[in-house]
Amino acid sequence: MKQFTQRQKIVGGVFSIVTVVWSIDMLSGGPVPDQASAAPPPTLITNDVGLPPAPENIDSIIEALNQRHTTREPLPFAQLKRDIFTPTEALKAGTAPELPNTDALAEAAALEAEQAPEASFESLHSLQGVINGRTPLALIDGRLAPVGAEIDGYLLVEIECDAVTLEKDGRRVTLRVIAAEPRRE
Repeated sequence: MKQFTQRQKIVGGVFSIVTVVWSIDMLSGGPVPDQASAAPPPTLITNDVGLPPAPENIDSIIEALNQRHTTREPLPFAQLKRDIFTPTEALKAGTAPELPNTDALAEAAALEAEQAPEASFESLHSLQGVINGRTPLALIDGRLAPVGAEIDGYLLVEIECDAVTLEKDGRRVTLRVIAAEPRRE
């Protein structure tokens, strides 16, 4: 007599159970599920569905939508006079913040720049790091800059391990990496 391995016994048992269940299901003649179809729903779209008298009146639109929802009629989006996702002028006026006049802001900034003493390049910009490699890059004010990049009129001429040199009209400026303070935990 042939001995079966544990694996063969398990596979044979599962196969036997599946065969018995399938046979009982086929012989019982139980209900068969309906076949799926790709036919469109039987509702008819009619063009005689009326819109509320004033589409700008939100209460009447909500009421009409609620009525149509309960009667399951298709919504007449094609007949709307405006895009329903675009805010109306009344909504814009009620919710939009008052934006400042950009021309007045630009004039005020120019006047302030004329009156304020010129700040040094070193005080306006900082070097956060340097990436050495085939093409060295400097991380200045959160932006990567290669040699030859221009920053506020200054040309980046040299990148070292912990410093960069910029030049404008013969004046050289050196920015150094500022050591980070140790974290307190």
